[in-house]
Amino acid sequence: MSTLIGDVLADAARLRPQALAATLGDEALSFSEADRAANRTAHALAGLGVLPGDVVAWWTSGDLRSLDGGIGLARLGAVFAPLSPLLSPEEARPVLEYLAPRLVVVDGERAEAGAALARELGLALASLG
Repeated sequence: MSTLIGDVLADAARLRPQALAATLGDEALSFSEADRAANRTAHALAGLGVLPGDVVAWWTSGDLRSLDGGIGLARLGAVFAPLSPLLSPEEARPVLEYLAPRLVVVDGERAEAGAALARELGLALASLG
């Protein structure tokens, strides 16, 4: 029997919903908040056509929303491929070419550059927020 990260979070949310699951700077999430956020993200990504085995490039600032993406994608059986927020568009291009993701997810800070790269490379794009 295998243990999946999505199952671990769901179990923790059921057993200790208000316990601290993750922090980053001043941000904090309980297990129930993290579980709900991962479910919302998984449903949104599935609605965008993400299927098991698909690669999703996640080019954001690396805040706690990345946790939603990583666990949400794990629940779908898809691959979470985070890109460093420090990458310039010129540096991100060969990474995206190599990954050939089904979807590129960007935040507001990378929306313009991400849209341009997605158009040039023929990739689907989703923007957070």
